[in-house]
Amino acid sequence: MQTTDTPTPALAHLLDLLTLERLDDHLFRGQSEDLGLPQVFGGQVVSQALRAATMVVDAERELHSCHCYFLRTGDANYPIIYQTEILREGRSFTSVSINAVQHDEVICRIMASFQVSEEGLDHQIPMPHVPEPEVFYSENNWLKSLAPYMPLALHRFFAADRPFDVRTEYPGNLFEQREPLPMTQFVWAKTQGPCLFDKSLQKCLLAYFSDVHGIMTRLQRHGKGA
Repeated sequence: MQTTDTPTPALAHLLDLLTLERLDDHLFRGQSEDLGLPQVFGGQVVSQALRAATMVVDAERELHSCHCYFLRTGDANYPIIYQTEILREGRSFTSVSINAVQHDEVICRIMASFQVSEEGLDHQIPMPHVPEPEVFYSENNWLKSLAPYMPLALHRFFAADRPFDVRTEYPGNLFEQREPLPMTQFVWAKTQGPCLFDKSLQKCLLAYFSDVHGIMTRLQRHGKGA
């Protein structure tokens, strides 16, 4: 797997996308990225919203949960305004509401909760045995192999370098019907190059990445493409 001392251009671009402009104490503006999709990428909206939330919450409190509701289609060619509101700040928890707004309409509403680091009960299940990343399919190579068959609007997205190096147990399926696969998917992923050791930023990157494989894993159980 690729290792670099500096972020690749694709990762640097994503980090720039997560650098929001502060308009007021609780108001931020983020740029949008046109990936050739009919709407703005949902992972971008969620990751930017969480980045806005981290900028209004005490640094000692870490994000531990969020819930997102996509209400309208976003415009990939227009900036997004993020309105944050601290709903409650207790001794251990802070609850934040974030509205993502375009053209004076809320396109996504996010509820996020932050908590100070505390000792507690441990009920994490052990990590299952998973083959090494090199055994799995390179998702980036797979997407690039599809680029020649894509319409012009999507060709650039499929052919482009990506901010993450992703390896999956089962290859993705965009088009054809095929035999159903297990309703599980093991994924190895890392950024293409280093990023700042900033837990809040890393969680925003994870939020961006998370809006990719869930639907594909559910569809593969039914043998369907995306």
